[in-house]
Amino acid sequence: MEKLESKTVKGVIWGTGAQIFIYSFQFTVTALLARVLAPEDFGSVGIIAVLLEFNVIIGGLGLTTALVQRRDLNRD
Repeated sequence: MEKLESKTVKGVIWGTGAQIFIYSFQFTVTALLARVLAPEDFGSVGIIAVLLEFNVIIGGLGLTTALVQRRDLNRD
């Protein structure tokens, strides 16, 4: 049981570190784009970012897992 607990703790630490890295990278890229782009262009980037995030959310709903659940599908 101790081995499972240590693996769980390591997994949580790695997952948290990965999320911190991802959000830090996104923040840095957004700050750089805000400096480089004109306000109109940055607004377009913001709209596209929102649409892409909706795509990620919809993809995370499990639809792909449900589609690949069985090799041969029938009506039932």
